[in-house]
Amino acid sequence: MSTLDTTVNTVKRRLLRAEEPEWIVWLMIIAMLAIGLLTRGLVESRTDRFNADNITLRYPAAWSNLGIDSPYAVLNVGEGLEGGLFPTRVRVLKMPVTDLSTSAQTLGDLALKWSDKQVEELVAYRVLSVRAATIGKQDAIKVAYAYVADPILATSNSVPVVAQAEDVLIRQGSDVVIVSFAADATAYEQATPTWTQVLSTLDVK
Repeated sequence: MSTLDTTVNTVKRRLLRAEEPEWIVWLMIIAMLAIGLLTRGLVESRTDRFNADNITLRYPAAWSNLGIDSPYAVLNVGEGLEGGLFPTRVRVLKMPVTDLSTSAQTLGDLALKWSDKQVEELVAYRVLSVRAATIGKQDAIKVAYAYVADPILATSNSVPVVAQAEDVLIRQGSDVVIVSFAADATAYEQATPTWTQVLSTLDVK
């Protein structure tokens, strides 16, 4: 072997030894990113189970109890203070049909009466859509709407936010169950997968 060949081989070995730690670093970074994404996915997929009054659903475990704000409310949970001015939330109401209407015959009738009630309670309430749906094996009506709401921890100087929401009405014997999802209108689309996941676990018997 010539002196030139020996020199070339020596340089190659040195280069390979020099590059080896860089490849190891990149592999470690990729592995750490993969582990981070997996851990984040596991954390975000954790849920808590609600089960009362023959109503069952699951919601993100990181959410907080926002307190019962209606005599008909059996669940009111959401992102809490970390969710911004108007945290994403889910609320479950259960009320006698007669408290909503003494004449309604169908879910569609109940949805109309519920919307009339919302007009009285929510500022600038506006229906975006009303459509029939099937939740589990139950017939349901979905009412999508927008309204103006005060931010969480509102003060006299607080600026109202535009909220977007969807209510799902399901008949339960002589009662009507209303499962509501609401979020800041600017975050609603991003939060929709969470709502879809909650609905996929909803069971009303």
